[in-house]
Amino acid sequence: MKLIVTVIHVPLSGGFWGLKDDQGQEYLPTNLDQKYAKAGLRLEIMAKEAEDYFSVQMWGTPIEILELKVL
Repeated sequence: MKLIVTVIHVPLSGGFWGLKDDQGQEYLPTNLDQKYAKAGLRLEIMAKEAEDYFSVQMWGTPIEILELKVL
């Protein structure tokens, strides 16, 4: 899936980085590189739903980023 998202810091469970699209859909990236962990950064990504991914962060749809471009 191709998405345009904004990086956000989610202050739950000790804090973590999430992605939110313009319609408000929330995504939990399983492989977001730390250099892109900046609140407000806009990204265009190609992603797929992460299979068999378990996390303490019960937030958003877990996704694996396949391609990424900073907007």
